[in-house]
Amino acid sequence: MPENRAVADIWAAVFSRESVKFILNTSGARNLTCFHGLYAKPGYVHLPPLMTLSLNSSNGRRAFSQVNRFYGDRLNKLDPKDVEDMPCPVMPNLGQTEAAELTRKMADLEKLPLVERTARIDELAASYFGTNTRSDWSG
Repeated sequence: MPENRAVADIWAAVFSRESVKFILNTSGARNLTCFHGLYAKPGYVHLPPLMTLSLNSSNGRRAFSQVNRFYGDRLNKLDPKDVEDMPCPVMPNLGQTEAAELTRKMADLEKLPLVERTARIDELAASYFGTNTRSDWSG
């Protein structure tokens, strides 16, 4: 049963193996209890695709590994405060058209095998975040 709350821009699974995947909610589906929801402030329509890209990049995964907990058999548990504690790069300001194009590019990446998808996510993240390296990210 969906929670009685606003539709989240980004979903993150509460439990995962290996690394959590952040999902851009392009369908407008309501949250299920097995996901945490991330919300952009009103007026910041460019942020959800950028944040999803950043969080799924290698730098985002390293940032996540700094704040998450592992349980038996390498099970990750993500708490809402974990995402708040993650370092984050400076977000470029995209127009609505550019944000829509990034959303389309990210949807296309879902068709790729994991290794290729990860490499393409990192390339795409580098094109949007430029020289923002993990050490440049602020908490």
